[in-house]
Amino acid sequence: MPIPVKTCYTYLLLTLALLLLAIPGAMAQNQELALAREYFSKGEYQKAETIYSKLINDERLFSVVYPDYLKTLLARNNHKEAEKLVKRTIKRYPGQVNYNVDLGIVYQASGDKAAAEKHFDKLIAQLKPEEVIVAASVFVQHELFDYAEKAYLRGRELSKNPYEHNRSLIALYTFRQKHESLIAAALNLLQENESELIYVQSMLQNSMQDEKTMDALEKELITRVQQYPD
Repeated sequence: MPIPVKTCYTYLLLTLALLLLAIPGAMAQNQELALAREYFSKGEYQKAETIYSKLINDERLFSVVYPDYLKTLLARNNHKEAEKLVKRTIKRYPGQVNYNVDLGIVYQASGDKAAAEKHFDKLIAQLKPEEVIVAASVFVQHELFDYAEKAYLRGRELSKNPYEHNRSLIALYTFRQKHESLIAAALNLLQENESELIYVQSMLQNSMQDEKTMDALEKELITRVQQYPD
């Protein structure tokens, strides 16, 4: 039996009424969020922290508030509270590798370099294949390029594919001007797919900035040519 049209209209009116009731609360939260960001931009971190500490408990706002709240705590050198925040978040979202990277960032910011290194090394060792790209991207965002490289290389080990993440490594080596590593990665890409010759040639030409780099390329090419005897 079809639902009467009047019943449908009544249901929609009730839904609209509930939405209207929710609007003032949502508007107030958005205003608080904007105010906290304004305080942060002005360097008034304590005021920003007070607002963020309340908003972080709202599940709907969590993904928006969390990064700003963490930045605020670090800006105030409130490393203990930052550590608590990140650990709670890891427990709350155990499958999100980016939060695990954040924990190492907190250790680093607190001056505990040894704890940060230990944490990052353990994190990379325990990476799952599907987490590699996310972890490496977060490391790059924080300018932790050595750990980004380690993450990609760990992904290569996990995949048992010597060419895995080649393009990402090439981009990383290019940005960091690690010419010898770039040469090896570019030639690996060519070895994987001969149709990449033009791309590899262009990449190598752009990286040839001095005689030392040219010598390194020449040695690598000779070594690889010798792997294919006539």
